[in-house]
Amino acid sequence: MNQPDPTATVTMLEQFVELRVTGRPDVKNKYGSGHIRPSEVSFRYRAGGVRAQVYGRWVRAGGELTDAPCSQDYAAHEGDMTDWPEWLAADAKVHAPAPVLVSPPPDRAAADGDDTLRWLRRESLLVLLTRLQRGRTLTEDDAGMLRQHVETEMCEANVARADAQRLGLMVSEYGEGASQLGDKLREARAVLAEANEVMDLQKEFLGKLRQGVLSAMGHREDEDRADEGQDPCAVCGKDHMVQLLHAIEDADAAWAARFPATPDGPARPGRLPAQ
Repeated sequence: MNQPDPTATVTMLEQFVELRVTGRPDVKNKYGSGHIRPSEVSFRYRAGGVRAQVYGRWVRAGGELTDAPCSQDYAAHEGDMTDWPEWLAADAKVHAPAPVLVSPPPDRAAADGDDTLRWLRRESLLVLLTRLQRGRTLTEDDAGMLRQHVETEMCEANVARADAQRLGLMVSEYGEGASQLGDKLREARAVLAEANEVMDLQKEFLGKLRQGVLSAMGHREDEDRADEGQDPCAVCGKDHMVQLLHAIEDADAAWAARFPATPDGPARPGRLPAQ
């Protein structure tokens, strides 16, 4: 006679329940117009949730019952049936099968290596503790095994606690580094904004210089001046050198207003005084 394998496991993956129903309220057709008048309902129960299918006849929007078959599906992950019809959710809970207990537990089938040894050790520890609870005297070998199991569990607990503390320190360091990086990024953005303002001032100044230089060069082609650069322009009557000096003075004033001097010297982008 073949003996059952003690290491074999059985895990229930799915349980199916099919019902014939009458008198249940119509459900709205999710995929078109009208409703569905239920006549059959099926439920598929799995570890992660339950699925349902309602089967019946299609009811027109005006309330006329037809012979056309119609069905639609519902899914509830982790038992969330908030979008189900109330009667369907109630039926699903009433007809849910009882949990199936298997031995050995499913985690033993999935365990390997250290996990298997840990499971066996704890099973042995439970047996020894049960003997003590029932008043039985442990043999010298049992007492030594109990002590060994307890010391091993304490050692693993200490290692796990140290790993958790180390992980917490790593998270704190990463968080601090991210905060510092955010500060540097904000500083860089501030310097970039200041640099853009400097560029705007320089563009305005260069524009004035360009305008004055072009005017002077264009007018000089139309006249011959004995003392060039000192007498007013014979074409427009303006002194272009004075115009350039005024443009430089305006640019210096705009710079000083936006970038006032600091104790360390003239201001520049990235070294502005505190606002």
